[in-house]
Amino acid sequence: MVAEMTAEDSSKVEDFTQDPRWSDPVFREFIYASQQPTPPYLLQQLLTDDNAEVRESLAESPDLTPELYSALAEDHELKLVLALSPYTPPELLTQLSTDADAEVRLHAIHNENTPAEALEALALSSEDRAERMTALHHKNTPPEVLASLASSPDEANRVIAGQHPNTPTVKVEQLATDPLWIVRASTARNPDCPPATLNTLSKDSETIVRRNTARNLKTPPASLVRLAADPAPEVVRAAEKNPSYKKFRRWVADKAGIPAHAKPAVRERQVDQILRKQFLS
Repeated sequence: MVAEMTAEDSSKVEDFTQDPRWSDPVFREFIYASQQPTPPYLLQQLLTDDNAEVRESLAESPDLTPELYSALAEDHELKLVLALSPYTPPELLTQLSTDADAEVRLHAIHNENTPAEALEALALSSEDRAERMTALHHKNTPPEVLASLASSPDEANRVIAGQHPNTPTVKVEQLATDPLWIVRASTARNPDCPPATLNTLSKDSETIVRRNTARNLKTPPASLVRLAADPAPEVVRAAEKNPSYKKFRRWVADKAGIPAHAKPAVRERQVDQILRKQFLS
């Protein structure tokens, strides 16, 4: 058992490696966690620690130098930690994204800080489908890559492009008229889909396309009113749960002067009457 030591106590010690408790990995982890920023001598010491958990905690540090990152990247287990760390430099993430080990590459692709150039290379040239798909779904995937996917004969590529927020608007509009319903349904989920395009999708013949449109926060109020009266129950439920639709109904109620203290059922019924008259008649 490690003797109790507070952060205040630890700040008084100049060299923790001389402490008799240093041999205990729990103590070393505590010292590492309590020293922010971590002194260079501790970083060097912990880099070669014989305890894997201590080394892994070091790999997640925001205080590492480029030299220490390079040293850590020599260890397979630490590469896995580095590949997911939010502090790992972009240039090292690029390196890890081409690592010989598939697990390391996939971890790096999942990192939200992986550069667009690395993702583009993986999306276009990786022989591993999981890597390509992960790279294509990444938030940093370049618009140029997604624009190319939007014109692909492969429906799976068009599905990815349809729902990705980085896909150029002109391509999103194109995908909204795709002959395959699965592509249109994917496009209806795009958080940056233009309101006019969502209005078009709200009239789609396929239920799942209308349902996805009903869930989109950017769907225009008039379209949501229509979707809330859709013949398909799942579309109605999706529209009624949409925060944008709820906000619009509150605005209508306030604009119409319906008292806020009125019974909820009465207030909702009056709002329904207003919406039917204005949008559905």
